[in-house]
Amino acid sequence: NSDEMDLLFDPIEWIMAIGFALSFYGTFWSLYRGIFDLANSKPRSQLHFWAFLNAVFALSTSFLFPPQNPWIHMIVNLITGLLMLKSIDLLIMRKNAPNMQSADSESGYIHPSKLDNVEEYVRKLMWELRYESFDISTVAKSSLGSPNKKLSVVVAAFLMIAFRITLIPEFLLLFVGQTVHLLIQLGHELANHNSKTAPVFNGNIIDIASLSQAWAVNWHQLITSPFLSIAHRPLSRFGRSVSVMGVFALSGLWHAFFSYPILGWVGASYFIWFMMAMGVGCIIDVTLISWLDRQMKTTLMRRSFAWIWLLVNARWMMFGMQEEMTKTIGLQII
Repeated sequence: NSDEMDLLFDPIEWIMAIGFALSFYGTFWSLYRGIFDLANSKPRSQLHFWAFLNAVFALSTSFLFPPQNPWIHMIVNLITGLLMLKSIDLLIMRKNAPNMQSADSESGYIHPSKLDNVEEYVRKLMWELRYESFDISTVAKSSLGSPNKKLSVVVAAFLMIAFRITLIPEFLLLFVGQTVHLLIQLGHELANHNSKTAPVFNGNIIDIASLSQAWAVNWHQLITSPFLSIAHRPLSRFGRSVSVMGVFALSGLWHAFFSYPILGWVGASYFIWFMMAMGVGCIIDVTLISWLDRQMKTTLMRRSFAWIWLLVNARWMMFGMQEEMTKTIGLQII
């Protein structure tokens, strides 16, 4: 009891708690103010100021006033990392605010400056991850359609049973991928049950026909907007391969940022190398492997290459992360 009382009145603990609350709130507040100014066509310097302030708050939340629980710290980093990406995308990289769907507009969408309620637009964009859903022309991205949830559950259950029986790590990898796939799909549908936004996934994991399709179509596209704006478009002037590697490098950095509380920096760096390997694999896929498929008049080469490349690199990443996770939080999965 004495220790608990000392902890309750510890000024350092109070400073950390208040600092966390203020910086976490500031991450949301600065982005909201920045989007509001963006919608009202304020000067670029003003938007850059809000983006800078957002980054200060986000990094302070993670490094200066982090939660003591590593799992909560990871979730907080996931949220602030997303907000920081959105801030850089909307307030620095984009010249105009994304158009929003409007039933009253003849063209199907309308610029925010012409909306009657700009604050409603700001709130919607604040929580929207894919700005493509603001533009009616990009809702239908793939003919594969939304994944079959019942099939996803069956596949996940089969993979877990197969892993329990055989202890083959690849079954666990596929189970984790399928489970994350299903949870993100369910969360997105719950959050957007009243809107006509595009499906977060296109087809099931078993529909993967190539490595490029796996990442550009089959996997979730929730962070496509900032990835395209921050990495792909600026680097495309140097060639397609450079822009592809830039997108995967940015993805790896974001995954490492939010996961380092439970993996440590060494373990989190495996995300960077894994994503870079995926970028290299996509370049090989659209050049050499696709050429072999055309020569052989088949799709077997691209499909086989996709699964082999994914599983080999994921296995290497998983065992590397497991070792570091054991050191960081003492968790042993395999």
